[in-house]
Amino acid sequence: MKKSLLLFGAGLIISAGVFAQYDPENWLVDDQTQNVTALTGLIKTNGYDTELSGQVITTTAPYTYSWETDEVVKIAFTHPGGANWNDFGFFTVQWDGNASDSKFMKDLNGDDQDYQTARGYTIDFTNAENRLISFDVQASAGLNLRLDLKDIAGKTSNGASPNLDVAATTGGVDITDAAKWTNLKYSWGGPILGEVIADESVDIMEDWYSGDWWTVDNTGIKDAENPLSSTQIVGFVLTIDDGNSVPEGTAGDAKDFYIKNIVIGNSAPTTYSPWVNIETVEGNQLEVVNGVVYSATISVVNVLGQVIATAQGQFDISTLPAGVYSIVTAEGTAKIVK
Repeated sequence: MKKSLLLFGAGLIISAGVFAQYDPENWLVDDQTQNVTALTGLIKTNGYDTELSGQVITTTAPYTYSWETDEVVKIAFTHPGGANWNDFGFFTVQWDGNASDSKFMKDLNGDDQDYQTARGYTIDFTNAENRLISFDVQASAGLNLRLDLKDIAGKTSNGASPNLDVAATTGGVDITDAAKWTNLKYSWGGPILGEVIADESVDIMEDWYSGDWWTVDNTGIKDAENPLSSTQIVGFVLTIDDGNSVPEGTAGDAKDFYIKNIVIGNSAPTTYSPWVNIETVEGNQLEVVNGVVYSATISVVNVLGQVIATAQGQFDISTLPAGVYSIVTAEGTAKIVK
């Protein structure tokens, strides 16, 4: 029998030349999100398309996306040929800071570095019965749809991926016809979640295959099976006709996919609204609660020094378009990046 050398000390275990090098401290982000058990309202009228500091809907070739209405997103897919492993995503966080900075607070040597801050929403999937994503779909042609979760560190739940066959919408796509929409339910907590029966389910949320997290190479320094942070789910990615379901796709094969009514989680959901970065410039008595400023007299000033809005008693920041503003009150002044 081949012998293995084990060394115990200072938390280091070495066995037959295999080193446990994954350090979760090197993959921490500055999480300033609102943590909720479920999230809905990912629509234009709630500001989901504002993309304040990066995309909330991510597509690269062979996908493009467009808003057909304030509530319906169209994904146009053209098969690249062979096996397709490309995906597109819907995210609930954006990143505040210099675009050139890392999303991680430390580099891979464990040293401090300049980093961005996560804003928006994280969804808590600690409870297995809450591990559900549902949405309504239509499709111009039959397709297979795989879904993977993403956590705040950029890990993807590719260790086990629920996927469903979606039939072509009978009689053709018509997004105005309520009867033509099909609801899909994907689970990471088993087939039955309380009173909900999932259409497809798996039992784990682990990253086995990603070669990078938020573009930082993890080759050789990740565990074979890295669990996602169940308390910090930040969205999901979808793959049409992935290489497992369609090993040899036909290049140029085009399909249109329509999606609405996205709900992440299986409990009473919070409704999405854009994050607001508020920095108090002067005065520490300025009261801001859930994006609402409270003061007897409120003035909103743009970067040109123009007063663009006034209010008495309270002012809802969500009514402002994306931009940089100063909120001036008797209690103090705040800089708003929205």
